[in-house]
Amino acid sequence: MKKAVIFDFDGTLADTYQLYVRAFLLTLEDFYGKPLSFQDLVELRPRPEKIFFKEVVGEERFAEIIQKFLFYYEREQNDKFEGLYPGIVEVVSELRQRSLRLGIVTTKSREAYQINRRITPELGEFDLEYTFDEVTKPKPHPQALQFCLEKWNISKEECLFIGDTMADYQPTLRCKMDFGAALWSKNDEEERLFREQMSHTEHVHFFRTPADILQVL
Repeated sequence: MKKAVIFDFDGTLADTYQLYVRAFLLTLEDFYGKPLSFQDLVELRPRPEKIFFKEVVGEERFAEIIQKFLFYYEREQNDKFEGLYPGIVEVVSELRQRSLRLGIVTTKSREAYQINRRITPELGEFDLEYTFDEVTKPKPHPQALQFCLEKWNISKEECLFIGDTMADYQPTLRCKMDFGAALWSKNDEEERLFREQMSHTEHVHFFRTPADILQVL
């Protein structure tokens, strides 16, 4: 029986894709002194912002550039943040009513996370929240998931982690925790590939909608 559910944030609870793209491009334009295309960004392999910018701009300008990114991330939020996915608020509320412990584990920075959370009060408060800044080994390492288990004093069998990428799936594979594959943010081809990548394990639940989560708890 599950006693806790942990969620990824981006692509699972909230649609931040366009916001990240816009903030990345504006920040890189400042750094390179010229506009970049979406394809330019793809070729730079976007990843969590504090990893991405440290590798792209280097240590010397990292502090300056990450502040620019956070400025743009907050400034563009009203236009580019697509909000919480339909059904998420209702599911999270139902899980609270069932007295499950709830957590968030994300590789976004604490600052970016708080920017999004300030305008999503309807999501409510979570029992535990681990961002990039609260761990020494971010996803795909299972450190944050292990921290949650230790804090709650529960076993891995009593917890479900829900996310939308292989970087979410991999830590559950490493610590043998059940994984919930969030499919609601994916098109048909993305869903097909995601399913194929996890076809060899028994510890995966596929959720087409947030409401499907309630059927396995």
